[in-house]
Amino acid sequence: MKTKSLLPALIFFLTISHYLFSQTTVSIRLGPETGQDCQIATFQMNSPNPNSTEMVAATWTYNTQFNVWRSLFKFNLSEIPPGAQIISAKLSLYGNPYPISNTHYGLNESYLRKVTSDWNQNTATFLNQPSYTIEGQVSLHQSLYYFQDYPDLDVTELVRQMVFEPSGNFGFIFMNKYEELYKCLNFASGDCILFDKRPKLEIIYNTVGIEPISSEIPVEFKLFQNYPNPFNPETNIKFSIPKNSNVKISVFNELGREVTELLNENLNAGSYAVKWDGLNSNSGTYFVRLITQYKTETIRMVLIK
Repeated sequence: MKTKSLLPALIFFLTISHYLFSQTTVSIRLGPETGQDCQIATFQMNSPNPNSTEMVAATWTYNTQFNVWRSLFKFNLSEIPPGAQIISAKLSLYGNPYPISNTHYGLNESYLRKVTSDWNQNTATFLNQPSYTIEGQVSLHQSLYYFQDYPDLDVTELVRQMVFEPSGNFGFIFMNKYEELYKCLNFASGDCILFDKRPKLEIIYNTVGIEPISSEIPVEFKLFQNYPNPFNPETNIKFSIPKNSNVKISVFNELGREVTELLNENLNAGSYAVKWDGLNSNSGTYFVRLITQYKTETIRMVLIK
């Protein structure tokens, strides 16, 4: 009897273990074909500078006047498929080997911040620069020597937002933490003649597929408890819909913040399974939410590392 009672669970496990799931690494070098970048400065308040070979955050004097330099840049992320789960995103910036202005200098701790409005490298100026947010900003520590590289900066959270809402991918702004004299961080831009010195973004993502796991039409909208639970780092999430519907499934943390969107598409009636990989998430309690136009359900799950 015990063997028979375990049979449905065994069939379910074997079935969902075959659903589509793969991990992919994409490396993008910033350049004219892969994104945009430009420099903006107060001494050129209303003049674009789209072809600079340096990406600068600085405060310095120019013609005896105090001036501020910032840089804007964004990568084309169109090769990342919609709905991809971003495992990690690392940005590498390289000390400019051919500085036109200053090398790294001074108490030059700086920030990478997410831009929140549209811009174009051919028209962006200090006067019309786009808006940005400090939420999720990434700190760049003070440099130790003139041409120091800054490899593998963790920009995972910012890139997740850019992939999750591609129409809102406005890239980054690079600026000093304290915009006061005298300091400078100077990296090679996407126009640098040395390709391997251009900014590099490396993204690791999972492509999560879904697969019908039953040919029977279910009687109700249902989000089942994930299996296994607790889990480390992967868990399977089964759900059923009795009629054709747009289905959105998202994972939230204890603060109610969306960690990832696993699914957002129209599905035919049936039972399905998806997987969440918590490799890049901290141990703790998470919530999975199923949203359709007919019903919303939430389950609680625990990630233990």
